Amino acid sequence: MSQEENNPGNQGQDLQETKPPFPGMEKVCQGWENFTGQTLQRLEGLETQFNQKILRDTILKEAFDKLYEEMKQYKEDFLFEAMRPILADLLLLHDNVIRFQKIVEDAKAKDAMASIKEEILEILYRRDVEPMLLSENAKVDRKTQRAVKTLATDIPSEDGNVVEVVREGFYRGNKVFRPQDVVCKKCRACNEEPLRNKE
Repeated sequence: MSQEENNPGNQGQDLQETKPPFPGMEKVCQGWENFTGQTLQRLEGLETQFNQKILRDTILKEAFDKLYEEMKQYKEDFLFEAMRPILADLLLLHDNVIRFQKIVEDAKAKDAMASIKEEILEILYRRDVEPMLLSENAKVDRKTQRAVKTLATDIPSEDGNVVEVVREGFYRGNKVFRPQDVVCKKCRACNEEPLRNKE
């Protein structure tokens, strides 16, 4: 029999050396894993709630901006409709000033009429109403103009050419407030629909 087998004290010492160096370490490690797992779950939950709140805030902001724009447009349209009769009277006054300016002979009177015309246009500008500009060699545009008179022509390329502006047209913003009345050429040989708009 060997000396180690005959010595029971050595066996007890070996058993003591195989035990964990810190009692309860396994419980500590398990507790730490549980803690980190729960913490990660909570953080993920907070991140989800945070993203949902951002999405809600974004949707609310977009809805508010849309509502604000609709209310602004409604207010502008309401004010414009309330001012429409006044603007129509200003345009009529503008037409009369131009008509009088053409027939008056006195130079001072002509200058006075020109000054009044500029004042009327300034008032209209402040209300977002601007006169239409006619480009050179323009063709009649049925969206913005009315052909109140036509002049016969035998040249097909001249068909629809604007010869004269009888009454100025005006825009209100990007919409036609009053169409422009014009005289245009009409080709005898062209089989096109009449240039005069049906009222």
